[in-house]
Amino acid sequence: MIQIINLSKNYKKQQVLKSIYLNFETPGFYFFLGKNGAGKTTFFKCLTGFEKFTGEINILNERSSDNYFGVMFSELMLYLNLSGENCIKALCINNLIDSEWQFVKNYFSDIKLKKKVKDYSLGQQKLLTLLILILNDAKVLVLDEVSNGLDYETSSSIKALLSELKKEKIILSCGHQFEFYEGIIDSLYVLNDGEINKIEEENYNLGEVYEKYIGSHKATIKLPNKS
Repeated sequence: MIQIINLSKNYKKQQVLKSIYLNFETPGFYFFLGKNGAGKTTFFKCLTGFEKFTGEINILNERSSDNYFGVMFSELMLYLNLSGENCIKALCINNLIDSEWQFVKNYFSDIKLKKKVKDYSLGQQKLLTLLILILNDAKVLVLDEVSNGLDYETSSSIKALLSELKKEKIILSCGHQFEFYEGIIDSLYVLNDGEINKIEEENYNLGEVYEKYIGSHKATIKLPNKS
């Protein structure tokens, strides 16, 4: 269980997060909806220890907080000059057994695993990152903009993995490719003006929720006058 008490974050004179109180008690997919720059990534970085903040974050009912969070931010923490296989070996806490390698090979061929990670597409790099987080058995996955840059194949693979993982892990995520997330969200939160509020509606249509709680993105479009 994660307990967040009065979490606030300031950048100079701007308050980005205002007195956040949240609990995450059970496995599921927790999605955070907000504009670009609203503070979603900042919130995730505070939660996972990458940013300083005021307030408390308590991890309850766990003997150790080691390897509690598995994170994926826009700057992926991969060794780009290593092969996929060696990157996995370098980043996994334990040596992989045969069944774990077989799990990896469900998504990457032997030929692909011999290639350098820098030659992978962004979607393949994100899939590789997610597999490493799974192999390390992180209790909570924090996935910032996981849907960004995915092609059809990697999008399908990652969405299927998340649909299974949410049955046993707490997953916190955000993103703007709404179709990717609809159908796997269990709890929806809106981050707006530094505050996070849970949305109690059912059968989420993220576009409609965005318009209702965050504001219209509609703009008047003017074409150039060629006369």
